[in-house]
Amino acid sequence: MDENKSKVQVAKPAPKQRALGQAIVDGAKAWAPTKGQTAAAAIALLTISNVFAWVKISELQASPEIMTVGIRQLTTNYMAQLAMANISPEEVAVRTELYLSVTQDTLRKAAEGRHVLLIAREAVLAGEAPDVTEQVEAAVQAAMKEATARRGAPQQAQPKSEASEALPGFPQ
Repeated sequence: MDENKSKVQVAKPAPKQRALGQAIVDGAKAWAPTKGQTAAAAIALLTISNVFAWVKISELQASPEIMTVGIRQLTTNYMAQLAMANISPEEVAVRTELYLSVTQDTLRKAAEGRHVLLIAREAVLAGEAPDVTEQVEAAVQAAMKEATARRGAPQQAQPKSEASEALPGFPQ
């Protein structure tokens, strides 16, 4: 069997096939960019990426917008609604847990989306900042209705709010 392998020879391509292959290689080289074109493209890409990086860095260095939220007011309103509802203690516990998680999630989303620093109104010792308690309550109310609807529970113990204007970045 080794004798047969040693006797097999590979035929060289015909001159016409070699010429065709060389023509393909030459055509590809003609379309390839020159060193100058490659350098210009690299410089353009670096310039564009540096501009975008500069914009992002300048956004991060900006001071966050400070706003306050009346946590005590939110909690008092919700607890008053629960007290007036005719539901079991187990349902009160479930709804309270849901309310707390929805409120925390709503505040987190608002702060991260707009470069906002939310502070409990009760923690401010001096100075003033825009208060967004009503907007937060409206956003939490909408999120609670959605969460309660997904649970299939009645919505009788939801906090009420007459918020006319929503905080940008909050769901409505």
